Amino acid sequence: VKTPGFDDLVWIGELAVPFLADAIDQREDDLDSVSLLTNVITTIGGDEAAKFLDQVFPSKDVLFRRAVVKGMQHSVNLSREPLHARLVRFANDADAAIQVDVLDRMGSLLTDEECAPLLDDPDAAVRVKALATFRWRQLESPAAVASLERVIRQALASDRSQWSAATEVLGGPSILLTRPGVEVYLRILAEAADHPEWPTDWASSATTA
Repeated sequence: VKTPGFDDLVWIGELAVPFLADAIDQREDDLDSVSLLTNVITTIGGDEAAKFLDQVFPSKDVLFRRAVVKGMQHSVNLSREPLHARLVRFANDADAAIQVDVLDRMGSLLTDEECAPLLDDPDAAVRVKALATFRWRQLESPAAVASLERVIRQALASDRSQWSAATEVLGGPSILLTRPGVEVYLRILAEAADHPEWPTDWASSATTA
């Protein structure tokens, strides 16, 4: 759903952003409007949009921040600066609900290096969502490889909500596309023989992906 006049506002560009930000200030409790207006702002992009997001971070209203994150998800500008740095900051928000929203909606826009620390997040839901983003990643970063291997082992030994994310990565289309990914896969496959409690359906699905 787009804001009425969306295309005209985007055409106006950065000059429209302060007025859109003011409109959000006046209706912070209308979360649908916050999301729709944020969509316009982040679609316009640029320094004014970055300034708006910088003003959102200090808000103690989690529902408001989540509405902003929801509005960001369709913007093509999040993969480049200055908005990408703000996306990374939201991914590391102090509130786990914000982190989960970012990973769920825009996790594919984070690099391996940006996502790897989230694999060690104190919150289990964040770790699971971060792990799920690696289903489509081609493993290259040594830090990401080390973190991923450790978290996959932990997830396989945990409850279904966590090990299902691990098996999706192991059985997914990307892990066997790079040497580091193949090495992780083979080490865990070899170790699975000593852990009959681990699910192993991924062992056949990955080889046919």
